[in-house]
Amino acid sequence: MTAFGTQAQEDSISEQTKEVFRQIEFMAKAVGSSLSKLIKVTIFVTDLSDMQALRQTLSDIYQTHLPASSLIKIESLFSADLNVEVEAILAI
Repeated sequence: MTAFGTQAQEDSISEQTKEVFRQIEFMAKAVGSSLSKLIKVTIFVTDLSDMQALRQTLSDIYQTHLPASSLIKIESLFSADLNVEVEAILAI
């Protein structure tokens, strides 16, 4: 999932990440679940230079629940505006 087509599309990696997790949370709530039920996330980033901001954003989102996570640096995503893509596995 990405921030493509949202107001965050051209924003920082932190803002794009917040938007992606807002979308994941919306879908989780639609099936009676929540972000606290995240089991595993895989995060693809195009730039490693702002990892401190990404870590802080993820910490704010996860709070005390830390799912298994992988971070993968990639060359690019399907739109040049995008900095991050998230795959999430959620218990329902």
